[in-house]
Amino acid sequence: MRLAPRFLAAASILLATLVSFSCGGGSDSTSSPSSSSNTATEGFTQINDRRSAAGLAKLVFSSEIAKAAQNHTDYQRINGPFLDTESNSSSPITHSETLGKPGFTGVDACPDRMTAAGFSLGTQYGCGEVISALDNTSGVAAAEELITAIYHRFIIFQPSFKEAGAGAGPSYDGRYTIFTENFAVRGSFTSLGNGAIVTYPYPSQQQVPTSFAHYTENPDPLPAASFPELAGKQVGYPVSVHADLDQRIDVQAFTVQKQGDNAILSGRILSGTTDANTQSFSAATVPFQELAPQTVYEAAFSGTVCLRDLNTNECISAPISVSRNWSFTTR
Repeated sequence: MRLAPRFLAAASILLATLVSFSCGGGSDSTSSPSSSSNTATEGFTQINDRRSAAGLAKLVFSSEIAKAAQNHTDYQRINGPFLDTESNSSSPITHSETLGKPGFTGVDACPDRMTAAGFSLGTQYGCGEVISALDNTSGVAAAEELITAIYHRFIIFQPSFKEAGAGAGPSYDGRYTIFTENFAVRGSFTSLGNGAIVTYPYPSQQQVPTSFAHYTENPDPLPAASFPELAGKQVGYPVSVHADLDQRIDVQAFTVQKQGDNAILSGRILSGTTDANTQSFSAATVPFQELAPQTVYEAAFSGTVCLRDLNTNECISAPISVSRNWSFTTR
C-alpha cells in the first residue's frame, strides 16, 4: 500500500512583505545536503533536477532549512498519528505542530520552524513546505509523487524560491518514510521576471506519467462534492504554468490534446480566479481522463501575466500577453 502525499495549501506557503526589501542572515552554502538520510538527499536532488530541466534555477542547499525540515519530520514520528480533518481519519503527517508536544519547534514551517532552526527570513520573504509519506525509502519516488500532486507542484516549481532543505525519517509506526522539504526566498522575488512563465511537463519531456490520483491530495483539486463522477478515480497528469511570486497569471485558455487529434481533453482549470486553493502565480489544467501511454500530447496556454500588488493582488503593471504551445510524451 502507498500512502499518498498530504498538503495543506493555506498553511504551506506564505508571503510577508514590509517596506524594507533587505535580506536577513542565514546560510548561503552551496554544498550538498549532509542529512544522514538518503531519502532526504535523493529527494532534494530530484526536485532540483526537475526544476533545472524545466528552466528554473537550482535551489541552494541551506543547512538551517534542512534542520527545520528534519525537526518537523522527527516531530511527526514522535507525535503521530494526526487527525486529517478533511477525511476525518488518521494520518502519519501534518503541516502544523502543537505547543507543548515533544519535539515542538514551531506551529508552522514559516516563519516559526525556519526561524527556530536559525534561518533569518528578513523583512520580505516567501516560503513553503511539502510533505509525503510513502511505503518505501526512495527519495526519487517521494519527489515524483509530490510533483504529480498539483498543489505540491505549485510550491516545488515556484521560480522565486532560491534556498531549500529536506529531512526524512520513519513515521510513528514505522510503516512509512516521511519526506519533508522546505523552500524559501529572501528579499526580491524576481527570478524569471515580469511576464515570464515556465511550463511542466516541460517542452519535449519524455516518460511523463499518465495519471494522477487526485483524491489522495489534501485538499483534493477535484473534490467529490463538485466532481462526484470522478470520486476515487484516476485522472490525467496535470499540466501547469508557473510565474514569480510577485506575478499574477490570468488564464484565457489552457488545453491538452493528443498530437494529430482535434479533440481537446475535458478537464478543470486551476487558477487564482477559479480555485480557492490556487494562488495567482500558478495555473494548471487537470484532464478528467487518464492520458494514453507512449503518446505525444500537445499543450497550449494563453493568457496574461502582470506584476501584482502583494496585498491586494491587483495588477500594478500592464498585463503582458503570453502564449505557449509545446508537446510532451507519456511513458
